[in-house]
Amino acid sequence: WQQANHEHYLRKQAEYRAATTRDHRSDHLKRKFGLTLDQYEELLRRQGGRCFVCGAKPGKPSLHVDHDHKTGKIRGLLCFRCNGGLGQFKENSERLLRAAEYVTGNALPLAEERSLVRRARKRARQLRVAS
Repeated sequence: WQQANHEHYLRKQAEYRAATTRDHRSDHLKRKFGLTLDQYEELLRRQGGRCFVCGAKPGKPSLHVDHDHKTGKIRGLLCFRCNGGLGQFKENSERLLRAAEYVTGNALPLAEERSLVRRARKRARQLRVAS
């Protein structure tokens, strides 16, 4: 039957895969983030259909739900690379800012920066005592 009705068979297989994939995606979003597929699609619409950070259009797989691992609060939808990048920096804003300074050539080596901070704190204490 599959050979005799090859086009019909392929169409039905594609329909089944599309429906099953949508059901699996819906179950995953609900279980992991408490989101319905409609809420995900609304979030995607509000972001213009793109990654919140870099603006890339989603491909396969779709954009990842980014959330605060401490609170569970959803922040937005990110592409694979941006989501992975945040994970590699352990969602630490100071590290991310330092990395941005490094990439733009405006960062001091960490030891030198810490030395400057120690000297500034020492000078601030001296100024407070002198006043």
